Amino acid sequence: MEDGINLKGFYWEMRSRSERQFGRTAEAYSYSKSHRQGESLEFLRSYLAKFERRFRNAIDIVTGAGFAAFEAAAFADSVLSTDITPEMLDQARRLSEERGIKNIQFARMAAEDISLGNGSVDLVICRTAPHHFVFFDQFLDEVYRILEPGGVFIVCDTAAPEDPSAAKWMNDIEERRDPSHIWNRSPSEWRQVLIGKGFRITDEGLCKTWHEFEDWTERAKVPLKLRDELRKDISTVESPLSDVFNITTNHQGLISWTWDAAIFRSEKDQGNV
Repeated sequence: MEDGINLKGFYWEMRSRSERQFGRTAEAYSYSKSHRQGESLEFLRSYLAKFERRFRNAIDIVTGAGFAAFEAAAFADSVLSTDITPEMLDQARRLSEERGIKNIQFARMAAEDISLGNGSVDLVICRTAPHHFVFFDQFLDEVYRILEPGGVFIVCDTAAPEDPSAAKWMNDIEERRDPSHIWNRSPSEWRQVLIGKGFRITDEGLCKTWHEFEDWTERAKVPLKLRDELRKDISTVESPLSDVFNITTNHQGLISWTWDAAIFRSEKDQGNV
């Protein structure tokens, strides 16, 4: 019981961190190149178009500035964009209006507690968010619950390498930069948990997201002292880590590197409710 109480307290602490972090950085994410575009959105678009299927009711969990929801809107009659951060929902609403998208609604809702009925949607998407979830299993249980039999779940998230030491270094860097970060999972961990929850994986892919140090730290409003520490730790890391993440420093001293992103398209069994 004590562990349960502690975990619940940890959840609310991390949720508060997320709301503070993304509340103050919401506008920056609405202009972020790595969120507005890139390979992961191209994968998402191709997975949405698979089988030329038209969806009725879709939900984008932790929509952020709304870019995944905007993709889904072309393939669904109705899209519900959810997030716990009001400022992020404001950005998503603003951008959807600028783009003339009419079939999106917005709601403040946690990924681990979705206020929708069992089997009420036929599409769930979630992009670049699960590494923030304290109750990760509960999130997947909720996705499975709200999907109708045969419904589609498309998830994309920053992926750690399969090598444990490289994964630990990556997660440490991310946690120091963003206090709401929990854990980046490897593609094999994602595969295992999706199958274990009863999803049937139909497609999977791996793509790279390029990061530039100044943009990456400015977007998250990292304090200057911590920026200096992160700059040193990233720029001086040696092989094989520098090779795994393609870390480079150009003649002007600008640091860049890549994180992998894993994307899965899966379906809920037709026989399951």
